[in-house]
Amino acid sequence: MDYNFKYNRANSTHFNLIRGIAIQIIVLTHAREAFITFDKKPTLGATSLGLLFFISGILISYSTFAKLNKKKFEFKRFFVNRFSRIYPPLIIVLFLTILIDGYLIFIVYDVKPTKAYSFKSFVFSLLLLNDSAIGISGFGSLRPLWALPVFWWLYMFFGWLILGKRTIKIT
Repeated sequence: MDYNFKYNRANSTHFNLIRGIAIQIIVLTHAREAFITFDKKPTLGATSLGLLFFISGILISYSTFAKLNKKKFEFKRFFVNRFSRIYPPLIIVLFLTILIDGYLIFIVYDVKPTKAYSFKSFVFSLLLLNDSAIGISGFGSLRPLWALPVFWWLYMFFGWLILGKRTIKIT
């Protein structure tokens, strides 16, 4: 029996549909926590996030292993691919957060900002080091993006694990 996974248009649509539903469940969970109940009970949002991690793992593995036959595919190329997909939206979201949170906090509500609005918090969020063991929270109202650094560093670990040997020439 052949158990090879072939990524094609049909299962691409299925993966995207599942990811879209999971993301909507997560958004609704955060909206409920922020605007309706203000509590964090176990919900379907946590399961949906696990599903996103699982699907992401399948797709990044498939993509990386499919490119292994190319001799020039090294960790540097893997890094650039991941960086170009994750960092542009992250930078846009960080600057939109500065604008929106700045307007709401300083103009509309006229309250003193917390340490989540510090330069340190901004830099750590930009470097995807926030919400780690060092205890720096995500910048501003971006607290729900705590999973992005987890995705990023798992991607980097996986890429280095698979491609690191190609990158470092041991003589």
